[in-house]
Amino acid sequence: MYTKKHYKMPILASAIASIMLTGCGSSESHEEPKNNNQTIVDQGVTPTAPDKATPQPAPDNQTPEPTPPVVTISGPSDVQEKAAFSLTLSAQDDGEIKSIAWTHDASIDLEKVTDNTGNATFTVPDINQDHVVNFTVTVIDDEDEKVEQVHTVNINRITESLTVQGVVTDSPIQHAKVQLVAGEQHVDVIANEKGEYLATIEVDETEVDEMLKIVALGSDAQPEVEFVSQLGTIGALKAQAGDDGVLNNEENFSVNVTNVTTAEYALLQRTGIDLVSDERLNDALQAVDGESMLTLATLIKVIVDSENYSLPEGVSSTLALVSNEEKASEFEQMVKSSNSAYFSEVKKQILDDKNLTSNAVVSLQGDYLLYQSKYYNTSAYHLSLDENGQGKFVAETAVAVSKLSLIDGLSVMELEEPVTLYTSRRVKRDENGAEVVDEQGNRVYASVVHKSSKLSIDTLRASNGSSIIELNTHTQEFVDGELNQEAQLDTLDIYRLMDKQSIPSLTADEVAGKTWLIQLFDRDFVSQDQTIKRYMFNEDGSVTSNIAGETATWQLQGNALVVSIESGEGAKVLQLWPTNAGSIGVTLVAKETHKVDDENERSVSYGGIMVAKQSDLTVTAEQIAGRWTGFIGRTQALHELRISEKLDVRVGASGSTRYRHGKLENNHFYREYFRDNLFRVCEQVTEGCELTAYMEYEFLAVEGSDYLVYRRMVEQVGTEQEGQTREGIYHYIYTPEYTYKQFSSEMLSDFTRFYVESEMGSSPTIEISREQGFNNDEFISTITRNNASYPVQIVNGLLQYSDGDTEMQVSLLEETDNFISVCVYELEAGCSDDKHQTWYTKPGAVPRQRSHLLDTTQFNSKHYSIEQMINGKVAFRRTSSTEWDMDYALSNGKISLTGAPVTDIPDYFLEVLSKVEIEEQNENVVLTVTTDRYSDGQLSEQTTTEEVLSKIDAKQGLNVSKDEIIGTWSVEKYYEFGNELSTYHFEDGVGYSLSENGNRSEFTWDIDGNVLTLTFDFPWVYRFTLTKKVSDGFQLIHQMGDLHQLSYYATYFNHGAVSKMTKQ
Repeated sequence: MYTKKHYKMPILASAIASIMLTGCGSSESHEEPKNNNQTIVDQGVTPTAPDKATPQPAPDNQTPEPTPPVVTISGPSDVQEKAAFSLTLSAQDDGEIKSIAWTHDASIDLEKVTDNTGNATFTVPDINQDHVVNFTVTVIDDEDEKVEQVHTVNINRITESLTVQGVVTDSPIQHAKVQLVAGEQHVDVIANEKGEYLATIEVDETEVDEMLKIVALGSDAQPEVEFVSQLGTIGALKAQAGDDGVLNNEENFSVNVTNVTTAEYALLQRTGIDLVSDERLNDALQAVDGESMLTLATLIKVIVDSENYSLPEGVSSTLALVSNEEKASEFEQMVKSSNSAYFSEVKKQILDDKNLTSNAVVSLQGDYLLYQSKYYNTSAYHLSLDENGQGKFVAETAVAVSKLSLIDGLSVMELEEPVTLYTSRRVKRDENGAEVVDEQGNRVYASVVHKSSKLSIDTLRASNGSSIIELNTHTQEFVDGELNQEAQLDTLDIYRLMDKQSIPSLTADEVAGKTWLIQLFDRDFVSQDQTIKRYMFNEDGSVTSNIAGETATWQLQGNALVVSIESGEGAKVLQLWPTNAGSIGVTLVAKETHKVDDENERSVSYGGIMVAKQSDLTVTAEQIAGRWTGFIGRTQALHELRISEKLDVRVGASGSTRYRHGKLENNHFYREYFRDNLFRVCEQVTEGCELTAYMEYEFLAVEGSDYLVYRRMVEQVGTEQEGQTREGIYHYIYTPEYTYKQFSSEMLSDFTRFYVESEMGSSPTIEISREQGFNNDEFISTITRNNASYPVQIVNGLLQYSDGDTEMQVSLLEETDNFISVCVYELEAGCSDDKHQTWYTKPGAVPRQRSHLLDTTQFNSKHYSIEQMINGKVAFRRTSSTEWDMDYALSNGKISLTGAPVTDIPDYFLEVLSKVEIEEQNENVVLTVTTDRYSDGQLSEQTTTEEVLSKIDAKQGLNVSKDEIIGTWSVEKYYEFGNELSTYHFEDGVGYSLSENGNRSEFTWDIDGNVLTLTFDFPWVYRFTLTKKVSDGFQLIHQMGDLHQLSYYATYFNHGAVSKMTKQ
């Protein structure tokens, strides 16, 4: 007889299974059994058989139906990472349990331990996301009856959460879409109608070092708004938030997402520093220039607040605008050109809005630097204060701070005596504004000193150890020691206030064993500039110096590089604090302290730059040819050197420079200035040209497109007065592109004049100028055409200006050595061929109108000429020795030339052409010349002559081809004193001449209408104006000229002679 047996699973220490959660996770436990049908096969476990109950007798002759085991799982439903937990099995069966298997569907590796009763313990690893895991137990009894039971467990990360409370504002951005982003985690909320938001972001415990960024997008009503605020790591921000876990603007002002934080973010991106930690963020913040940040914030506010301005074409948002340096600069120029007062007003609104700039008062106890991050050649100061608000302020002089007060949110410091901020001199003038001179006729100068007795600081942006502040120096001007009450001084400037302890210091490995060039800048413009120091910091602590009679040692002390110097001037200590360590240069703030006597010392503050000379640097001509944009990091306006493949040098579009001849020797680039015996600049270096001066560029460091050079200027070469006059360290950005494809501020610089071809009697110009304020903070660009000026801006490489109600645009089509081709058109109409113009960069290159008056029936004819001049007048010539500059007028086909009136009649004899008239008569013209003769201080005689002559216009008479010129010709020139015969041989563009005595000279040539030009070795050029065809050749006017300096001014030609050109 078969008897069905009943079994029960043994209970751990009791009849019912229990579970204990171990480890560092949650202590919560949920005992409800979970059911699921998912099956995963695992190894079996044979449990210990339980005590058996007394069997009930089965009915005779009846086989009982097998029943499956009854299985339940007890355990937690929620656990945390990095903890162990147990799942306990309870199973009842009529027979014996043959096997137990535990499986799960987790994608993570769960360590499992089972005991001999079938219970399982799992250990959760470190995870970075939550998981829902189904644990399945499969139980099989001795009748092969199988039961599966599922228990679901939520495995949760250990997380950190941060709640942020702030406002999105320029003026408040209503209903902005706000997103908090930290690594791969983000949370999205909508701000209310006041721009206020409250958001909580949760990150894994391993993500507490992720940086938090807040992005705010405008609603449909303000689609152009894209604001960003870059904060630090989640861990650091939680510490700032305090016990309540809510970070507000009193704890970190960057929770306000504004035009200022967006501007700051754009400048942070320009530093090239990866913002991956609080330390790297602080490094990048130190490189952010406060004035630049305020300017970009102003551009954003102009876009958001004003209906008169919108985003430039192709720019999608406010962030995109300020992230594009070129677009932002163009937009800034446009706003300032159209309404500079409005731009200044908006900037002031930002400074006054305490939702945009911090109203926090920064503790000033400690040692601080005050400097401008963008420029290394501006004012820099030192401030030290103790807990009592007393200490020292160092500028051109060092004075004690006697009191620190908090007044209307400003930190105000009173000085024991006035501190000197600036010294200079200016020419004295009398009450009529005329310059004052001494008995020898030399100018008399007055001393000018700027002093301050009080300083005030307004904090705009505060960060760890570093703040952007507005410094008011309350400067007063003293002229020859007397207070100048009429002086109007701008005493407000944006500075970075940097705790000296927060400055990243240089290391000994970075300093030692290298030659460093150091240039320091103070605000003393009376004393001689400091010599650039060339220091080798030796590993033994000594310094090899380029300064005669100087010995020095060096050490790193705190965050400063300290150089102790002994010289004939006594002992002094130079302390250098790096403010921005770039890849190839270090900007710095320095303090030099001189020991006056045993008890007194004198300190001076400097801004500056130091560069380690690269020892293995080699520079090729290919790396030099192109464009160099300078002066990066200096307050001077940017300009561009343009260096050709032959290493000749131009500057900007106009190209005018005396230092035009370049050469490369031993990693030094030289720009040389040659002039001839007439003191004219030599465009080509030929016999008679002498080296007068040169600029030498020593390459210190090259990193990609960044060039750092030491430049010096040497003048009066070859004389006893030869010597170096100026030196400096300069930073250039290099591009291999030589020619311009579009307009840029560097191309036009501060002032560029173009010349336009015109009719006789005029010489129109086009002038583009930019008036700048100190530190490039304010400027207005204008274009002047036809004696009218208009504000102009560069937009997408185009010039744009308004001529009345008409919007005009100028595009650059082509650039050559002598001119640019442009299209000048109404914005709505667009460019067409008839709108093309040629703007010449040199007046000498402008085609000039010219006419000759002669008797074409005679080869020895007396002749006259009139020629357009670059000053708008006309030159009238009647002999080889006389030329008159006269005003031109044309009326009813009659040309009238008028000489300048004689206002100061001399006692000696004087003959003056007062009037010339040229009037058409049939195929000829009548030339009438009026001459005034003065004697003994008065007009003694006036005569009038009249001649009938032919008028031959240059380039408008005969039209002679090159083929007609090719060959050999004899040219006979007719002079009053006799004739001169020469032979000329013309090939395709080249040729030579032979004089009567056999001298041969090579030339190049070209023909334009009736003007044949022969160019010999610099500077000689011949001009043959063909006036008439004759049977065997041409009648012509033969003129000789010499090319003017740089081809900038027009070539001067002599009066010439009527000649005959006969083909052989």
